Amino acid sequence: MAKTINLDCIKREITTKGGLKGLRKQDMVPGIIYGKDVSPLPLAFKKADLSRAFRTKGVLYRLNISGEQPTMALLREVQRKPLTGEIVHVDFMRVKMTERITAQVPVVVVGEEELVKQGAILQAGIKEVEIECLPGDLPDSLPLDVSGKSIGDTVLVQDLKHPEGVRILTDENTVVLVISHPGRGAQETEETAETAGGDEAAEDATPGE
Repeated sequence: MAKTINLDCIKREITTKGGLKGLRKQDMVPGIIYGKDVSPLPLAFKKADLSRAFRTKGVLYRLNISGEQPTMALLREVQRKPLTGEIVHVDFMRVKMTERITAQVPVVVVGEEELVKQGAILQAGIKEVEIECLPGDLPDSLPLDVSGKSIGDTVLVQDLKHPEGVRILTDENTVVLVISHPGRGAQETEETAETAGGDEAAEDATPGE
């Protein structure tokens, strides 16, 4: 069952850049909610409420909009200041609990203790996958158990386990994780360079040039 977080907000008027600046001075963050067959609705949230709510990914939000019925929504975009990471705008999408949605969920590695003892390096290919499911089935993450893996193994999207009712949309041949030995990457680079150097020397020694 998907985690649901309650989030209070108020309706706001579409304002000028100066008006939005004034809103942020009150420790409020502008946002919007949109959805199928409904008009976009500008909103405003308390900055502290958003910071707490966004600590968890892969969740549904019950937006308690002043003067309206609570609305189930999925977070679609968070805009932040590049240097400080401060939230400056948020986008939510209305969802119906009976209609399938798509979402990005993180992949969480578990069972890596033995590999770490062996000195293995876990190199992530991707950290999130796109899935499709009903809102109520939305997982907060997909676990990747590497307890049975060995150094030299590569884990693909097709190796991920997922709950019933969840379909992974990311290409099944996409690399999620590479389990390598310390120094192997540098060794391979040196071997490649040596091979290239040998080829160049052979070309230089070709008669008639």
